[in-house]
Amino acid sequence: MPGDADGVILRGVQTLPAIPEIERACRPKFVLDCIEIPSFGARSSAAADLSAKQKAELDAYLEPFLKRPDAVWTVSDALAERLPPLGMRNVRTVANYRDRAPIPPVGPENVKARLGIPADSPCFLSSGLLTNLCPALLQAMSGMADAPYFVFFGGAAPAWLRRDMEAMADALGMAGRVRLFAPLPYDEMTEVFAGADFNVIFNELSTPNNAVALPNRLFDGFAAGLPTLALPAPETAKIIRTYDAGVVVPENRPDAWRAAIAEAQARQPELRLGAAAANDALCWEAHKPLFTQEFEGAEHIVIIGSADITAANRVFRIARDLRDIGHRVTLIGWRLRSPDRFRDIGVELIEI
Repeated sequence: MPGDADGVILRGVQTLPAIPEIERACRPKFVLDCIEIPSFGARSSAAADLSAKQKAELDAYLEPFLKRPDAVWTVSDALAERLPPLGMRNVRTVANYRDRAPIPPVGPENVKARLGIPADSPCFLSSGLLTNLCPALLQAMSGMADAPYFVFFGGAAPAWLRRDMEAMADALGMAGRVRLFAPLPYDEMTEVFAGADFNVIFNELSTPNNAVALPNRLFDGFAAGLPTLALPAPETAKIIRTYDAGVVVPENRPDAWRAAIAEAQARQPELRLGAAAANDALCWEAHKPLFTQEFEGAEHIVIIGSADITAANRVFRIARDLRDIGHRVTLIGWRLRSPDRFRDIGVELIEI
C-alpha cells in the first residue's frame, strides 16, 4: 500500500476489511464505492455457493466496517436511501451514466444490416444476461402480425437457458427471428444497437439488488437512441416515465408485454425523442464536480478492488476523471487483465 496515499476508493463492501491494514501505512480519506446492497444475502451471483448461515456470518463480520468510510458513492437513489440506516455516512449517487456523446446515425454496421433483418421489421434488442423472464416476451411476439425479431447480446445463466430459448423460438414459429449472441465489445455497442427499434430490459425483481439497481443497459439503449421496454424496477421506471423514453411493463406476462409493445410502436416517434432527451441529460460528466469536491487537497488517490477491476467502465471513468482533475492515481487489484487503457491515461497499477 503506497504510504503517501491521502485518498482511497474501496470498490465494493468486500474490500472494507482492508481499512485497518491501510491505516498502518497511511491515514487517507476513505470513500466506499458501494455498487450493491451491502449484504451477501441480497446477491444473486457473488454468494450463490454459500449457505444462508455462511452469508449471515459474512454480513455480521462486515457490519462494523460499514461505518468506517468517510463517504459512500452508490449507483442509484433507491440504493442510496437504504445505506444511512446502516450507519453509512455522506452517501451520494454516482449513477452509471455513459460519457456524453451524440446519438450516431444508423450506419452499415447496425444490427439489422449485420443480421439481414428487413428494415421494416420491428427489432427488439436486449443485452446483459439472458434470464428465465424472456419467454413471456417471446410468447407475446409470436402472435404479432408484423413478424418482429428479438436479438440478444450477452451471456446466459444457467448456460442451458440459451438452448431452451432457441427451442422455444422454434416451437413458437419464430425460428430465425430469435437471435442470441455473445456480448458485443463495449465500443461497438452504440453503432450496432442504433439500427434496432426498442431496447428491452428484464429486471429480475425477486433479487433485492435488482430491485434497487439502475442497469447500465438503460443508458446503452439511450446512447443508441432506443426507447426502452422494461419491467417495473423503481429506478428504471422513474427514468422512463420522467423522460417519456419508453414503456414500463407492469408484469412479466405475455399479455402485458403485448400491450406494452403495441403502445411503444404506436408512440415510437415521441418515445425516440424522449430517449434522445434522456441521453442528453443523463451523462457521466455530471459527476465530475463531486469528484473534485470529494478529494479537494488530496494528491494521491488509490483505488482498491477485490478482483479484476480493470474491465469495469465505472472504475475507468472514475480514475480518468481524477487524473483529469490533477490527482495521481494508483489502482490495486487481482488478475488485472485490461491494464493498458489505465496506463494510457497515466494510472499506476499494482497487481496482487
